Amino acid sequence: MKHAWLLLMVWLMGCSSTDLPNGLTCATCDARVDGPTAMVCVDEAFSSETGVAVNAIREWDGALCGKLQFKTRVIDGADAPVDGCDYTVLAVSSTAPWVAEHMEENLAGFADPSIGVAWVIIDKVPAGLTRAVVVHEFGHLLGVKHGEGVMAATLTNECIAAESVGEVE
Repeated sequence: MKHAWLLLMVWLMGCSSTDLPNGLTCATCDARVDGPTAMVCVDEAFSSETGVAVNAIREWDGALCGKLQFKTRVIDGADAPVDGCDYTVLAVSSTAPWVAEHMEENLAGFADPSIGVAWVIIDKVPAGLTRAVVVHEFGHLLGVKHGEGVMAATLTNECIAAESVGEVE
């Protein structure tokens, strides 16, 4: 139980900064609503980082204040999209042939909102930034463009900016 409180405090500290560059603020909730629920499937290939990936999805759930809620389940993501999943977040290697053919060298992930799938290139993610990449790519699945906070075009471990939340339909 002691560890659970510590993890919660670390998570809250990581997302509770109040100001971003240009005076933008991190998303906070005044009141939660009961919006529709979407199923998000997270690839077990994240291995020891699977919990980090699941918690990254939960960050969006919290930032959206229930406007859109997410349930998560862990899957063997060999093929995507996955039946029963509204969104799928896969962990792949840069050596996979289709990744090597379509990836820019400096990217750690990419998303295709038209099919609801995001790919995180696990061997391109710097240590400690899995959460940032998953939050960023999942934001793209929700229709959010590059902007401030974790949705910046360069990899950053910041919070979800209020402006990003406003872009989600």
